[in-house]
Amino acid sequence: MLVTTYEQLMTVSQVSGIDRIYVDADMFLRESSARRLLLAGNEYFLVLPHIFRKRSYKYLPAYEKLLGDGCFAGVLVRNFEELEWLCEIGYTGRRCSDYTVYAWNHASLQVLSGELDGITLPLELNRRELDRLSTAQYSNVSFVLYGYIPLMYSAGCVRKTLERCIKDTTSADNKYHLTDRYHNVFTVLQNCAHCYNVLYNTVPLSLHGQIEGIVEKNYNQLRLDFSIEDEVQTRAVIEYYVHCMASRQNEREKFPCGEFTNGHYKRGVE
Repeated sequence: MLVTTYEQLMTVSQVSGIDRIYVDADMFLRESSARRLLLAGNEYFLVLPHIFRKRSYKYLPAYEKLLGDGCFAGVLVRNFEELEWLCEIGYTGRRCSDYTVYAWNHASLQVLSGELDGITLPLELNRRELDRLSTAQYSNVSFVLYGYIPLMYSAGCVRKTLERCIKDTTSADNKYHLTDRYHNVFTVLQNCAHCYNVLYNTVPLSLHGQIEGIVEKNYNQLRLDFSIEDEVQTRAVIEYYVHCMASRQNEREKFPCGEFTNGHYKRGVE
């Protein structure tokens, strides 16, 4: 599971049987008590930011210190700049890529497999395209089952445009909401530490209806991503997926978030 906020980490820490917990690195910049929730016996990976620009360099010593204190077994990188930084500091722990690092074909998978200990498959490929990718030859592949998917990353801050820059690097709740002509509401999360916005889809990706087929692929990991969910929503999704995985049933009617999307899993890139 991947968590972005303190309350998500607190909720996930109470769940047994999770193989790995990915924790957003910026949580430790905001919450001094977050490290107390890292329980002995669990495997944690530090998640680096979506965007890694020059203004992020001032946080590198803090990230390096987190990686050196023994709490994290590895790092999840979201771009090649972060991978380069890990090489520069001589990091020897495990390194995994998120779905934002290109892994759309055999050539890219082969290259990444030589550099990384884990690869998250892209969200854009449909079921047939994923089947043709034949990931059976790779033992380090992860697949995202659930999460609010970012539609856009933007350096143009919504809050700064509408009001003013508040430079609040301590809050995880810097949110705006945009409504389109169909009255769909999109959450925009401001990351003030790195000065970028993330525009999330109106409903979460959830492949609970495809569980049987996905489990048969024998992916190394199946992942749930939490970003804008509160404690109640996080717990409800976890409990739902625990039930789905235990029963191996394609549950369709009782999804706790109501509406959801299968993303590109059925239609692929258009």
